[in-house]
Amino acid sequence: LVGEKIHADKNLGTEQKIKLAFLTCLGREPHEKERKLAVEYFKRSTNKKEGSIAIDGLVHSLFACLDFRYLN
Repeated sequence: LVGEKIHADKNLGTEQKIKLAFLTCLGREPHEKERKLAVEYFKRSTNKKEGSIAIDGLVHSLFACLDFRYLN
């Protein structure tokens, strides 16, 4: 759902979508290295369908990142 909402906003460019994904999922903006990696990932998306897949993949990876892992 998060990816769909971000992809549906036609007023956002690639970098804005990346920033929104990080803010929504992690509550922070991407660090420079994260931003560059995400931009490269999006550059491989050449059409609207792949753009949706790219944002879904980014959101999925953000929810799987170390920010959500902890040890008891």
